[in-house]
Amino acid sequence: MAGRGSTLLGFGLWRNLPLEWSLEMALVDMGMWVYLKTQPQGRSRTLSPVGVMMLLLGMTIAGQASSSAPPSMAAMAGSSLLAIGLVVGFGWWMDRDGEMPRP
Repeated sequence: MAGRGSTLLGFGLWRNLPLEWSLEMALVDMGMWVYLKTQPQGRSRTLSPVGVMMLLLGMTIAGQASSSAPPSMAAMAGSSLLAIGLVVGFGWWMDRDGEMPRP
């Protein structure tokens, strides 16, 4: 973002996509595990939407892996923002009746 001569940070995982996707899915799985463990026992109705959301996220990653390069950076940014908005909206809808557990 700062230009070609700027300092590069990160692990360069984009060069090894199977490793990057594996780590990303592990993070998502850990987040879902924490979410489900913090839900009250009577909220078993959240299991189906969580399963649907996990399936859709997996299909999104599989689609990214099998598709060609996007036509432009703007198209890639727009589709990424749309996907993020849909996931956040679905998560909000799924947990709209929930309340934060007290420690």
